[in-house]
Amino acid sequence: MGSDQSRPVTAGDVHLLRVHAGDYEVVTSAPETFEELDASVRRLVYIAEDHQLVVSAKLKCYGWKLMDIDPDLWSALKPQLREVWVTARPPGVKESSPPKYAESGQLTPAPIETPAIELGKV
Repeated sequence: MGSDQSRPVTAGDVHLLRVHAGDYEVVTSAPETFEELDASVRRLVYIAEDHQLVVSAKLKCYGWKLMDIDPDLWSALKPQLREVWVTARPPGVKESSPPKYAESGQLTPAPIETPAIELGKV
């Protein structure tokens, strides 16, 4: 990456955040808490009330790999984020099963039960 993706983009004193929701993209301010992010995304993109918001981001410390963000870590990670990807997960659906161990004792990935639902335009 040519530029430093870990530095926030600002407009005056506002930390801007690019939100990818399926094919739709919107720029908003980066809120202080995950709850505020959830409310902001739901205001800008349709998400059913009973669906869980899943936020993913590419982090420099993990080689820019797209990873789901633990809501409890939002405030700590927010300063280094420029963009996030959001999906909605229906109630009772897990992205993947718990990890399983092969007979050799090595961790093997569990099959995905049901993928998260991509969001569309408003």
